[in-house]
Amino acid sequence: MNGELGEGESLGTHLALGLAINLNPLDPYAATAFDDAMGVNNTYVFAEWTREDLDGLGLQSDPLRVGGTAWNFGLAFEF
Repeated sequence: MNGELGEGESLGTHLALGLAINLNPLDPYAATAFDDAMGVNNTYVFAEWTREDLDGLGLQSDPLRVGGTAWNFGLAFEF
């Protein structure tokens, strides 16, 4: 609105920590049947924490200061 362009980039850091647990050992018979029927070799439940700090790292004169923290949870299938 005031004539400023919204383009460019901001330097920063990204950190991700995660854990995945293979569910196949909990029920080997079901895992084998799932593999035979659908071709799914492994099934995992996972959680991941991420953090982004895009604040210019002290190197940029006018960075767009953005970032955040998030949790991701899910079920993953390996074919």
